Amino acid sequence: MGRSWVMVVAFTGCYAPAVPSEVPCGANDACPGGQVCDHGRPVPTCVDQTGDAGMQGGFDAEQVTIDAPAEDPLPTGAVMRLRFDDDPTDGVLDSQGMHVATCANATCPALVMGVVGGAYQFSADHVEVDDAADLRSSGGFTVAAWIQIETSATQEMMLVCKEYFMLAESYALSLTGANNVRLRFTGPNGALTGPLVVTRNVWHHVALTWDGSAVRLYFDGAPNGQMQQVPLLFDNGKLQIGACHGAQSFAGSIDDVQVYSRALDAAEITELAN
Repeated sequence: MGRSWVMVVAFTGCYAPAVPSEVPCGANDACPGGQVCDHGRPVPTCVDQTGDAGMQGGFDAEQVTIDAPAEDPLPTGAVMRLRFDDDPTDGVLDSQGMHVATCANATCPALVMGVVGGAYQFSADHVEVDDAADLRSSGGFTVAAWIQIETSATQEMMLVCKEYFMLAESYALSLTGANNVRLRFTGPNGALTGPLVVTRNVWHHVALTWDGSAVRLYFDGAPNGQMQQVPLLFDNGKLQIGACHGAQSFAGSIDDVQVYSRALDAAEITELAN
């Protein structure tokens, strides 16, 4: 099922001249059938309920309903989907699972246009998700998202990070100072940097998979590096989007963050990117 937003559009201006069917209100605001007494006029006047009755005090409010994008069918194993279509100040909706996602700071990311629907524009702020068992699957997982930067990175910036003990990370999907996508993790040889480079002002799809042993990076649906025999370590650290342990903040936009409890294959990643 798709969701809907409600937008209130306000118009201000002068009153239209009274039409012949409009008459002054009678005693106790009495009006002919189907009309109401408008006290916003210089002289209280009977008007049609569907006409000028809303223009009291020079203000007319019209409610407009906008349909949010319908939920796309996802590959099996999806446990979280943050579409970033909703106002983050009201809480961040997980349309796939029951995870609680909130703004971590006093300020929230800005709601902007995304790949489909909305996206969050980050700048020294981030979103965090409470730990849950399905966010630390020991048998494998996938993390995927759309990202966009407006200026080139000058230092490493965090996209999605699963926190670990003592300011480390179970895993962190990041963007290097050279605009390459990188995986960081706690353990031997704890980094894998993809060769493909993010272009400014272009939406790119990035993904990380781990099958319990091998990690693989994907960029716009194409393979972007892999490493074998990687033992990832998990504890009850939070999942952060746009930072890691509240630092190395991402400057740019992120859309449609998805987490799966298994490693998607290359064809499934390509389908997500398309």
